[in-house]
Amino acid sequence: MVPTAAVCGLYFSHQDSRYFGLGKINKDQLTNYAHREGFDIKEMVNLQICLDDHA
Repeated sequence: MVPTAAVCGLYFSHQDSRYFGLGKINKDQLTNYAHREGFDIKEMVNLQICLDDHA
Protein backbone atom coordinates (compact mmCIF):
# COMPACT_ATOMS: atom_id res chain seq x y z
CA MET A 1 0.00 0.00 0.00
CA VAL A 2 1.14 3.52 -0.68
CA PRO A 3 1.76 5.19 1.66
CA THR A 4 3.04 2.32 3.73
CA ALA A 5 0.41 1.15 6.18
CA ALA A 6 -0.02 -1.55 8.78
CA VAL A 7 -3.04 -3.82 8.71
CA CYS A 8 -4.23 -5.64 11.77
CA GLY A 9 -7.30 -7.79 12.20
CA LEU A 10 -8.86 -11.10 13.10
CA TYR A 11 -9.53 -13.35 10.15
CA PHE A 12 -11.94 -16.24 10.40
CA SER A 13 -12.40 -18.97 7.85
CA HIS A 14 -14.41 -22.11 7.36
CA GLN A 15 -13.84 -24.96 4.97
CA ASP A 16 -17.29 -24.44 3.43
CA SER A 17 -16.79 -20.69 2.88
CA ARG A 18 -17.33 -19.35 -0.63
CA TYR A 19 -16.13 -16.04 -2.04
CA PHE A 20 -18.29 -14.09 -4.44
CA GLY A 21 -17.89 -11.01 -6.55
CA LEU A 22 -20.21 -8.08 -6.80
CA GLY A 23 -21.19 -6.66 -10.16
CA LYS A 24 -21.18 -3.04 -11.17
CA ILE A 25 -23.81 -0.72 -9.74
CA ASN A 26 -26.66 -0.14 -12.20
CA LYS A 27 -28.29 3.26 -12.66
CA ASP A 28 -31.54 2.09 -11.04
CA GLN A 29 -29.62 0.94 -7.95
CA LEU A 30 -27.74 4.24 -7.79
CA THR A 31 -30.96 6.24 -8.18
CA ASN A 32 -32.71 4.19 -5.49
CA TYR A 33 -29.83 4.62 -3.04
CA ALA A 34 -29.57 8.37 -3.69
CA HIS A 35 -33.32 8.75 -3.11
CA ARG A 36 -33.27 6.74 0.14
CA GLU A 37 -30.27 8.62 1.54
CA GLY A 38 -31.36 12.06 0.34
CA PHE A 39 -28.37 12.57 -1.98
CA ASP A 40 -28.40 14.43 -5.28
CA ILE A 41 -28.34 11.93 -8.15
CA LYS A 42 -25.81 14.01 -10.12
CA GLU A 43 -23.38 13.94 -7.20
CA MET A 44 -23.87 10.19 -6.85
CA VAL A 45 -23.14 9.64 -10.55
CA ASN A 46 -19.94 11.70 -10.22
CA LEU A 47 -18.93 9.67 -7.17
CA GLN A 48 -19.59 6.42 -9.02
CA ILE A 49 -17.42 7.58 -11.94
CA CYS A 50 -14.61 8.49 -9.53
CA LEU A 51 -14.84 5.12 -7.79
CA ASP A 52 -14.91 3.23 -11.10
CA ASP A 53 -11.75 5.04 -12.22
CA HIS A 54 -9.85 3.87 -9.13
CA ALA A 55 -11.15 0.32 -8.96
